Amino acid sequence: MKQLSFTFDEKESCRLDKILTKHLPSLTRSQIKMLKASLLVNGKQAKMSTKLKDGDKVDFSYKELELPTPVAEDILLNILYEDENVIVINKKQGMVVHPSISTTHGTLVNAINYYRLKKSPIKDEFSYIISEKTPLPASMDDLLRLGIVHRLDKDTSGLIITARNIKTQAFLKDEFKKHLVKKTYIALLEGIPKEKEGLIKTSIYRGKNGKFIASSNLEKGRIAISKYKVLKTYANISLVKFRIFTGRTHQIRVHAKYLGTPVLGDSIYGRASSNFSLALHAYKLELDITKKLHKTFKAKLPLRFKKVIIGYQKNYGRK
Repeated sequence: MKQLSFTFDEKESCRLDKILTKHLPSLTRSQIKMLKASLLVNGKQAKMSTKLKDGDKVDFSYKELELPTPVAEDILLNILYEDENVIVINKKQGMVVHPSISTTHGTLVNAINYYRLKKSPIKDEFSYIISEKTPLPASMDDLLRLGIVHRLDKDTSGLIITARNIKTQAFLKDEFKKHLVKKTYIALLEGIPKEKEGLIKTSIYRGKNGKFIASSNLEKGRIAISKYKVLKTYANISLVKFRIFTGRTHQIRVHAKYLGTPVLGDSIYGRASSNFSLALHAYKLELDITKKLHKTFKAKLPLRFKKVIIGYQKNYGRK
C-alpha cells in the first residue's frame, strides 16, 4: 500500500476527490475512486465527496492501479488530413478516445498508435516514442493521452485533431484552453426550439445523480456558452447547428435539454431509442495548427443522420 498524507491549506472548501487529483496528477478523479484505499480526515473515516476545510489533515492509503498501456491496434480510421504536425480524424460513433481502466482496447489512441507505426507515410516524433519506449518529459501527459488535445464523447462522432510531436501538442492544448478554436457541431433534436437561433449562456454543474444540469444562476457552476441555429425541421425533429464557446462536459447535450429539445437518441438527457443512437456530430474545426498555418476542417454528416431524416421526410414531409 502507498501512503499519502497532507494538510489542506486553502481558504475555500473543496471536495476531497478533487484535491486528491492535485496530489496524484497521473490519475483522474474516476480512477482515484476505483482505488482500493483507506481514507481518513482528521483521523476519522471519510468519503471522496467530503468537503475539506482549511487545516484538515488527510491520510490516504491506497493500492496502485494497473493502468492499461496504449498498445498499437490495427483499427480502421477515417483520416481527413495529416502533415508533420497533426493528424485529423473523423471519429466514428461508439469509439472511446483513449484507454482507461474500464476500456483497455479499441480506442482512438490504440488505432492512432498503429497508424503512426505501420501506415502513415510520415514518421512523427510520437511514433519513435512509442516504438523505442522513450521516456516522456515530466511536463507531458502519460502515454494514454499521447497527442490528444481535446475529446469527444464515445457516442459523438466527428472531428478530432491530434498532435504528432511535443511542441505541437503544447501549442494546440493552449489554443483549446484559450478558446481560440472554433468548434461547430450538428445535431438532430427532439422537437423544435421556440426561437430559430439564439445564444445560450448558463452555468453547468453536476447533480446528485451524476448528470450535468444547466442553470440560469451563473454562480452555481461553471459558465457554459453555446450559440445555435435551426437549419431545417422535419415534423417534430430539427436539424440544428451549434457553436460552443466553452468546453464543458456534455455541453451541447445539456444545453439542448435546457431548450426543451434534447438531442435525438440521448439516453442520459433525453430518451434512448432502439431505432437510432445519439445524433450529435462534430462537424467543423477552425484553428491555427501552428503560428503561421490556419486550417478549417469539415466532416460530412454521417449516414445515421441521413437515415433518420429520410425516414421523417417519407412519413411526415419536409417543412
